[in-house]
Amino acid sequence: MEMVRRFTMLALPMLIAAAPASQRWKPDAASIAAFRAGDMAKARAALEVERARCEAEARGGDSCLDLLTALAEVARQAGDDVLAERWARRALAVAEAHLTEAHPDRSMILLSLGNAISGQGRWADSEPFYRRAVGLREAALPPGDPMIA
Repeated sequence: MEMVRRFTMLALPMLIAAAPASQRWKPDAASIAAFRAGDMAKARAALEVERARCEAEARGGDSCLDLLTALAEVARQAGDDVLAERWARRALAVAEAHLTEAHPDRSMILLSLGNAISGQGRWADSEPFYRRAVGLREAALPPGDPMIA
């Protein structure tokens, strides 16, 4: 479990870096610094301001996806798996509407959603999301790649 926690602490900057800046709204430095410092309340507040600004600009597509994904991870790190599930489901809806099935962000969002659901003790409900995430990674990576595990 500690290994998963360490991985997720590193996930936010990787998720943010996954998309070109021209297509997605980039979280501000304050939210990233707060996340890295472990101040989830401050990170959440900054990300929610950024998400509201992003949605107000109505760029459409997946422009706010990184913010939704980051909000899910911040909520999970803060121990609010119900809120994390809500943000992850919103992120998944955007990803399913705008990204190809093989896009790497989809597996990360599915993993995040599975983590939020299992964090609520709903393990049977989380399994399909984990299986989909593994399936996407297996299809995209060579057999035996450590990222599949």
